Amino acid sequence: MFLSRTVKASRLTLRGRCRAFSELAKAIRQFKKEEEEEKTILDPEFGDFMVVHTEGTAMLELSKEYNGETINVYMDVRKGQEEDNFDEEEEIDEEPDEDEEGEVSMEFEVEISKETTGSRLMFDCIARGEDLEITDISISSEPDEFQDEAYNTVPAIRLSEDVIDGFYDYLAERGVDEKLAMYLCDAADQVDTIECANWAARVAEFLEQ
Repeated sequence: MFLSRTVKASRLTLRGRCRAFSELAKAIRQFKKEEEEEKTILDPEFGDFMVVHTEGTAMLELSKEYNGETINVYMDVRKGQEEDNFDEEEEIDEEPDEDEEGEVSMEFEVEISKETTGSRLMFDCIARGEDLEITDISISSEPDEFQDEAYNTVPAIRLSEDVIDGFYDYLAERGVDEKLAMYLCDAADQVDTIECANWAARVAEFLEQ
């Protein structure tokens, strides 16, 4: 009698697991379908920048030539976050508006290298919609000796207003401006959708094996 009950319980447990597995597979297929419906083709160009996304990765790279310089923009679409739209003047205990979405920010890096010397000027930046913020600026010469000990990077907040304003103009002249910041936020969403759909396809295939 005890053995019979044990077998019956095992069968019920197995059925429950199969049902849960079936529901998971169904949910994954639905998620994949929704992501694929949202997928759009990433344009190979933005302005005079060439755009490259290697499928299966989270990396997006833009590049172009400018007056003897090579300009590269690198972004990992996973390095994005949604920031709350918080007004310090609002009451702290005021309930947030459910319809109000936070602002998405994306971290990216700009690398400008001289063809003649190989030296590089690099900017760590954040894109927030149409806003562009420089956070750190680095200089590197080739070959670089004692790289780990070199004082190559200075945070933007350490610089005077005239210097940092000059750097914003320097980047804008090379096409790194508010329009690019907005494009990067949109492109990050495109890449994320593409890769989520690919991920769901791989998971669905694994579950069906």
